[in-house]
Amino acid sequence: MTGPSEGAEPIRGLGIRQVAGRVAPALYHRLVEGMPGLEAIGWRSTDGELRTVAVRLHLDDEARVFSINGDEVAKSRGDDAKLLDWIRGDAERRGLAFIAELVEGSDSGTSVKRLFERAGLPAPTAERLVVVFGERMYRATLSEDARRDRNHPIGSWRPLPETFRILDWTACSESQRSDLRSRLEEMEVYPDVDPFLREPDCEPRTSMAIVQHDSIVGWLISHRYEDGILRQTVSFIDPRLQKLGLIYPAYVELIRRVTEQLGWETRMRFTVDLKLARGLAAVVRRRWAMYADSIETAWKSTVAAPSDSGGPVSATIRPADSQACDRG
Repeated sequence: MTGPSEGAEPIRGLGIRQVAGRVAPALYHRLVEGMPGLEAIGWRSTDGELRTVAVRLHLDDEARVFSINGDEVAKSRGDDAKLLDWIRGDAERRGLAFIAELVEGSDSGTSVKRLFERAGLPAPTAERLVVVFGERMYRATLSEDARRDRNHPIGSWRPLPETFRILDWTACSESQRSDLRSRLEEMEVYPDVDPFLREPDCEPRTSMAIVQHDSIVGWLISHRYEDGILRQTVSFIDPRLQKLGLIYPAYVELIRRVTEQLGWETRMRFTVDLKLARGLAAVVRRRWAMYADSIETAWKSTVAAPSDSGGPVSATIRPADSQACDRG
C-alpha cells in the first residue's frame, strides 16, 4: 500500500479551530467570522499530518498570502515552500496576480527571502514595519519627564496648532463626511487608507478624525480584537500637511485614550509603510526599539497575472489525495 499523498487542502468549518495560535489573531478572527474571500489552506505532509497552514485572500484580480506557518518537521521537508508554490500556481491557473507578504523580526529578511527563493518567487522588497507595544510605551509617551527627554519615543512633538482639533471619528457630521469623500482623490487617498472602507466595526473610543476648521484632513481608525490587542488599522494625514507633524500629537492622544478608556493592559499593533512614511519609520526604528514589544518587517513578493490568461476564472481546491499531479 502507498502512503498518503501530500498536497494542499482547504480548512473550513470547525476545522478553523486548529488554525488558532498558528496565524495572527486578527487573521484568525476574520477566518472565524467568515470574511469573504479569506481562507485557510493546509499542506498535508507525506506522514498524513497537516503541518503547514497559510492564509489566502482572493480579490477580483489577485490572490494574496498574508501568513504561512509550519512546524520544524514541515520546514525540514520544505512543506512551507511547497504550499507557497502551490498557491502561486493556483493563482496562475485562475489568471490572477499573486502577492505574498510575510513578516520577519530581522531587518535583513533572511528567512523570508530563503523561503521565497525555495518557492520560486521573485526576491521580496521590504514594505512595512509591524510594531506591537504596551504599557512600557504608554508610560514613556505620557510621562512629563520623558517628554522633556530627547529620547522620548514620539520625539520633540508639539500640540496641535490652534486651527486643528481632534474629533471622535463617529462624531463627524454627514456634511464633513460628504466633504471628505469629495476630496479623497486630491488628497491622494488610496484604498488601503480610505477611512470609509476601514471604518466598519472600528473601535469608537480610539478612532479619531483630525479636523482643520471644519474639514477632515486626517484620521486614525482602529479595531479591537478578542485577544486584547488594539489594531491601529490606518493612520493618514493629508500629504500637503505632513510637514506640520500632526500625526505625533494624534498618536499621543490615541495612547491617552487607550490607557484611560481601554486599560493599560491593552496592547497596540500598527504598521508603518516604509515607502510612504519614511520619516515615521525612522522614528520607530531609532526611538521605539527600547519600548516596543516587537518590531518586525513585512516583505512582499509579487507575480503578475499571466498575460494570455483571458481573465480570472473560478476554481476550487480539491482534497490532498487528488493534488499530486496538479502542482505542475
